[in-house]
Amino acid sequence: MLRTTVIGCLYATLVAMKRSGKPSETPEYKQVYLPYDTAPTPLELERERKKLQQAYYGRMEHRKLVPVKEVPLNVYTYGKEGMSLPISIFKDQQDPVIGPEWTYPGIYENKVAAQHWYTEELFSKEAQNKFDSPWQKQILENQVKRRMAKVAFRMRQVNMKAVDLFQKERGSAKRGAAAAAAAGGGGVVAAEKGKAAAKKK
Repeated sequence: MLRTTVIGCLYATLVAMKRSGKPSETPEYKQVYLPYDTAPTPLELERERKKLQQAYYGRMEHRKLVPVKEVPLNVYTYGKEGMSLPISIFKDQQDPVIGPEWTYPGIYENKVAAQHWYTEELFSKEAQNKFDSPWQKQILENQVKRRMAKVAFRMRQVNMKAVDLFQKERGSAKRGAAAAAAAGGGGVVAAEKGKAAAKKK
């Protein structure tokens, strides 16, 4: 009886595995839908791929071209307006096109944030309230903080107080103005005391 039950269970397991499909029996990967009616030629695919095989690294005088490893085979639709963003799933396979890039949170913002933005550009975007991405505002804040930290450090070296010019131009600086007025008033009082002491002598 026990032997019959065990054999029956094994047979049922084999049938279930056969129906569900074992990993060794999976079919070849297939290309899913493409966003173009006429497929690009191999020459066009290679030309688009070569554009992404090198990228700039570093800033200013240290900027140089470096090779990019494992560029996907099909990047024909990358960066073209109105087309979907190809995402590589399996290495060495023609890339399936999963969906429009704006349906994936963070992809577009990452592309914007990864670019190098000059502070003047970001200030003009802030003045016109035309940020391409919410992350650009954070990039501007980080750049301002970094530059002000450098100014404050250099001012400390010569024993001077750093003035936040950016904050005065961009918003309210009442606290800084009040502190400066208090410091100025204290300086006047100290000067008068010094003059009085000199007269007594």
